[in-house]
Amino acid sequence: MANASSETTIALVTGANQGIGYEIAKRLASEHPDYHVYMTGRRKDAIEKAAAELRSAGLDVEPMVLDVTSDDDIAAAVEQVRSKYGRIDVIINNAGICIPDPKDPVRQRLKHIFDTNIFGAVALTEAFMPLLEKSTKTRRVVMVSSGLGSLQVRTDPNIGPNRDFLEYGASKAALNHACLTFASRHYGDNSWKFNTCCPGYCATNMNSYTGPDDASLGSIRPVQLATLGPDGVTATFSNRQGRIPWAHHNFPASEILPGVQLYYEGNNTVNDNLASLDIGGTPSRRRVRNHAIMSEATPSRRPFKGSCHCGETQFIVFLMFPHAIPPPRPPKEKAPRSHQEFYRCNCTTCHKAGFFHMRLESSPDDFLLLKPLDPYKELGDYQVYQKDLHFLFCKTCGMRCLIFMGKGEVVEVDLETLGFKSESGNGDNRADSDAKLTKIWRPLKDGWLEGKKFGSYLSVNGYAVDAGQEGFDLREITEKKWVGYLDWLELHEDSQGVRHDRPWAGGAY
Repeated sequence: MANASSETTIALVTGANQGIGYEIAKRLASEHPDYHVYMTGRRKDAIEKAAAELRSAGLDVEPMVLDVTSDDDIAAAVEQVRSKYGRIDVIINNAGICIPDPKDPVRQRLKHIFDTNIFGAVALTEAFMPLLEKSTKTRRVVMVSSGLGSLQVRTDPNIGPNRDFLEYGASKAALNHACLTFASRHYGDNSWKFNTCCPGYCATNMNSYTGPDDASLGSIRPVQLATLGPDGVTATFSNRQGRIPWAHHNFPASEILPGVQLYYEGNNTVNDNLASLDIGGTPSRRRVRNHAIMSEATPSRRPFKGSCHCGETQFIVFLMFPHAIPPPRPPKEKAPRSHQEFYRCNCTTCHKAGFFHMRLESSPDDFLLLKPLDPYKELGDYQVYQKDLHFLFCKTCGMRCLIFMGKGEVVEVDLETLGFKSESGNGDNRADSDAKLTKIWRPLKDGWLEGKKFGSYLSVNGYAVDAGQEGFDLREITEKKWVGYLDWLELHEDSQGVRHDRPWAGGAY
């Protein structure tokens, strides 16, 4: 057995030869030099190449051939770690697959997905339990899951791009359940941490690099959970923006895990106000909180109508409420956002125009322009500091409604299926008098990725959202400080984009 220092943390990351797994191993080893990281993968050449790249950068990583669908491979991995270190401290179950062959029978598709995503993760965790028990540190097990494993997300009729993925979503829901089961075995023992997280929709080989986020962003939350101390959370489901609901809020907590309370609280910031299971303390602390509290903090994506002062410009915007304040942006971060942002820019242009920005989770999915259908030609337009960034306003009343960069398209949609009932007087774009389809303009999905020629940017004026709609309360948005000030001069000086409660010193610029 190797004489590893007791200060060294032994970690293992599955599926680490590429994509999010590779970035997890890289971030873990670079940010925590006292960690020795096993990088595992099915193909010997691929995992050795990946490990060599990180070793050349001075990182303490070690390759290991491991197919999580093979019990023999798992047993060999356990023996390799046992013989060398006698313990393990951290396991990150990242290996996963997404889309089976649609030509296969459904039973075969389910078996194929479940074998890696759930059977492999659970079998590996169970096999390493004896070595985890040998650890004298906080034992941390992280399950890399997906928001599609949330029953709340699955039952939301407004979810657009995630309408299927039956096999994948079911496997991740099962993985979430397994994580809670592991956590429930260690009631009251803060030396064990079992957490599940969604890395976000990142551009990886698994999705043919169609995700809007860079894979490095997908490593943020798994590494945070893999480095928790004894005071850290356990039995949580989160992403880098905050918590994710485990299940639909109409389910009683006792049906999720008997005797254990599922609760949400706070503003859903990344580090503390996450969804968690209160599995410790006295029975009185494990009481079931009332449904109102649970449902109040459960976010939902809903459509809201917006317009200019005179009504010549009309749109529908989909927003998530309660709004989760996103984490500070890394210096010079250029990756497209995968979360909603509310803020005021601390510049003269935005101040004089009466504008607070609503950056959407996905502009192509969350913004529909009802009229006009050719905004570049029919709306007023001016540029401030970038020729391809258009500040669009109504030519009749002068109200600026949005900022856009990129290309758009006119398509026909059924507004009712998106959760929006068209009112009388708004049907002038109907494609057919007997049909429910309505012509709308929206940002073009092509070119949404960083680096494409027509990479899109869209920011809606929060004051253009029509007042009086249920669920959109400007007073609540203000009182809860969901809108902060961002100073772009500060960003250009490599700051982390901290949001301020008031304008920057000296006012606007």
